[in-house]
Amino acid sequence: MENQTLCPNCGHQNRNNSKFCKTCGASLDVAPELQNIMLARSDGEITNVLKPAIGKTTFFNGKLGFKQITYASDQECRYIVIPLDSSLGVKRCSNQECRAVILSIDEAFCGECGQNLQNEEVPLLMIERLIPFPKSIASIVERQIACLRVCPPLFQFNEEFNDQMRYYVVSPAYDANLQRPEPSRILSLVYDLIYRLAFLHIYEVSFDGNISDNTFGMADGEIVWVNFEQAVSATQEAKGRDIQSLARLALEWITGQKDAVSAPNLHPAINVVIQDAIKGNILSAQDLLDAFRDAEEHVKSEAKVDQRVGRLTHVGMVRKLNEDSLFTAQATRVLESQPRAIGLYLVADGMGGHAAGEVASGQIVSVVAQKAFNSLFVEAAPNIQDWLKMCVEEANRSVFEVRKSAGTDMGSTLVIAVVTGDQAYIAHVGDSRIYRINQDEISQLTTDHSLVERLVANGQITREQARTHEQKNVVYRVVGDKPKIEVDIAVHALKPGDFLLLCSDGLSGMVTDDWLQKIVLDALSPQEACEKLIEAANNAGGDDNITAIVAQLAGA
Repeated sequence: MENQTLCPNCGHQNRNNSKFCKTCGASLDVAPELQNIMLARSDGEITNVLKPAIGKTTFFNGKLGFKQITYASDQECRYIVIPLDSSLGVKRCSNQECRAVILSIDEAFCGECGQNLQNEEVPLLMIERLIPFPKSIASIVERQIACLRVCPPLFQFNEEFNDQMRYYVVSPAYDANLQRPEPSRILSLVYDLIYRLAFLHIYEVSFDGNISDNTFGMADGEIVWVNFEQAVSATQEAKGRDIQSLARLALEWITGQKDAVSAPNLHPAINVVIQDAIKGNILSAQDLLDAFRDAEEHVKSEAKVDQRVGRLTHVGMVRKLNEDSLFTAQATRVLESQPRAIGLYLVADGMGGHAAGEVASGQIVSVVAQKAFNSLFVEAAPNIQDWLKMCVEEANRSVFEVRKSAGTDMGSTLVIAVVTGDQAYIAHVGDSRIYRINQDEISQLTTDHSLVERLVANGQITREQARTHEQKNVVYRVVGDKPKIEVDIAVHALKPGDFLLLCSDGLSGMVTDDWLQKIVLDALSPQEACEKLIEAANNAGGDDNITAIVAQLAGA
């Protein structure tokens, strides 16, 4: 044995240190431990037939021909074998994009794609063990599962050699060493894995949540479902655990981290689906597939949406100093080949008089603008609600520190809208407002943090009385007033054609909601709308500084 090197392809015993088989030319570069086991088998030290005669084929079960040994240990061996006659019924789909393998004598067409089935030399993977396989294997064999990118057991048998029983399971050939896909392919792969999982669940096959890298192998360069020894009967609970486990694995593949919470390089809509699956909110593989498809459609729809914006601020007819500030910025990022526009709009109404109010509102703009270009416009898929909260809290700290050092009572209201796709993420403090305007209605999306708003909410005064109430300017929550701040954050769906109007109370306090709606809808552009709004507020008296931003959601 010491002077022999056994060929892993044909079994011929070559001289020691030979690099290629003298008989078939195959490489003899085999791991020492595998070579030792092969030689032991060929000498009868380990019982089973793995000593093919030169020029002949070793037979298993009388119907399988030995081609190659791919793995060997004291407990298990794996072979590539081929069926030697048609009586086994091993057929392959003729469709080059399908190539599903089935076990059937009578069937002529593929149940996966409908193309013809062919009798051809189909390579099979045969696993040999000294102990019987679990009963789950027999159960899956009975189901005769045939599906693209699924390699279930096709049949099993046992044979006795040298008074020792050997147990075998045969499946379509695959490589057990999973190659994780490139990041650009992961999402499309996940869709396919979910589809196959739904298929397995129809056959009442579940992995009971034990889905990991070991659940998959490689065949023809594609990832396939393998290792059905862990399979169980698919109860609803077991199916749910499969969904959670597959979602966790998908997130790990995408992020490269085992315990990742979300994937920064994924669209938020896709992240939401993955999180819902992990949390157990999605109950079936088909529902998960539908959720992914809906999210994908949402991502595509965002590419068709554009934002048109106008902005203007004016000192008004009474004040000598304009303490209002505004900020608008738009960016487009291409994510997975889909352009995604994001718009940031801000109005801040400063208070505290000269060198105070305008400083407070200007400080807010500086903080938010810096945060936008450092994170919001840079990250592929930011958590916008968290970003808004962080921005307002940091702006509040900044204004509060300036207020303390200057010894003033400066502060500011604040409304921010971040618009991406058909979603508007808004945050507000004080009595500046955000409206949604369309042909059907004008709706106020913010609730004033003011005394008169509380009186209206309690039924003590009417909305009309609030417009002229002597304490209408009393605001109980502003940016910079205290070290910590409470901020209201909400998300609203938009439709193509909808307008967002962000304004200070110098506009909303002078012009009725119905008139705001008419001006915006009648204007030829968002910028003209802002000009007309400022004009209307000044015509009504212009008692305060007036600021307006009009952003329209329109088809690109």
